Amino acid sequence: MLPLRYACSVLAHNELFILMEKFGKQAVPMVTLIIIAGLWLSIQLVGSIDALVTTSYGQVLLFKLILINSILSLPARHKLKLVLALTNSTRREPLSKSLSIEIVIALAILVTTSALTSLVGPENYL
Repeated sequence: MLPLRYACSVLAHNELFILMEKFGKQAVPMVTLIIIAGLWLSIQLVGSIDALVTTSYGQVLLFKLILINSILSLPARHKLKLVLALTNSTRREPLSKSLSIEIVIALAILVTTSALTSLVGPENYL
């Protein structure tokens, strides 16, 4: 996200539009694979839906899933609204601000993942 945010300040509008379009097309299959792998691993580690709310690991995992849901909604907004707005105006600030928010959420996901792996572990592996 940092390179995309930097691109907002240095590229011309048409170049930024092309970059964001290419990035979006390449990111969709990668994100899909990450989601599938994450769901499979979560099912393996938690074991049951009941464990999502009754164990520390499950609760932190739910929090991480909420963060992931929020970070996935931002690229959809980028593609459907903010990138398209680049073709009609010279305003790139909303895209830059949204990318900054996405960076903060990504850092929160990293911190949460660290807590999942270091502080609380899945019950069936302790």
